[in-house]
Amino acid sequence: MRANAVILAAVAAAMAIPGSAWAQGNVNDGRTCSYAQDEEVSEGAGGVTVYADTDGDGGMTGTADASAGACADGLPIGGAAEVGTGADGSYAVIDGDNDNSANDPSDQSDGYVGLSNYETGTKSNCDSNPSAAPSSNSGGCFGVKGVITLNNDELLFVCGNTSGNTWATTYRDGCLIP
Repeated sequence: MRANAVILAAVAAAMAIPGSAWAQGNVNDGRTCSYAQDEEVSEGAGGVTVYADTDGDGGMTGTADASAGACADGLPIGGAAEVGTGADGSYAVIDGDNDNSANDPSDQSDGYVGLSNYETGTKSNCDSNPSAAPSSNSGGCFGVKGVITLNNDELLFVCGNTSGNTWATTYRDGCLIP
């Protein structure tokens, strides 16, 4: 009887752990700093988390070998800035909180901008490609929608808002501006 109670308690505790905690690392959901909670964290005042990770399961992607950044959560306008590197490439990205639109009528502060050749999935292009699985934006193109698009794997510019406003889980690579 007592063994059953211990097993039930262990199962209940395991069910209370968020699903993403079972993965290699937590991926930035674009709304909270939860992905940074398993890092070597130093939380500051007012909802700002400053973090670093060197154990190979960190950063916005949950797969960076080494990453460092800061994330603001629960503020009128929040987001994260991070640099990272690993077998999948390197990146330096500023990514706004997807909930910023409530306090930003232009809806631009929930997007992201940076430099990256970090790819966690299949390389895509500047346009949104919903048939591809979401992955990190690894650059490769730059353009102004409907005017000009330059495609070159050496282009590291990344940006997004309308076709995926979270750098770590978007359907596109590169930076296409409307």
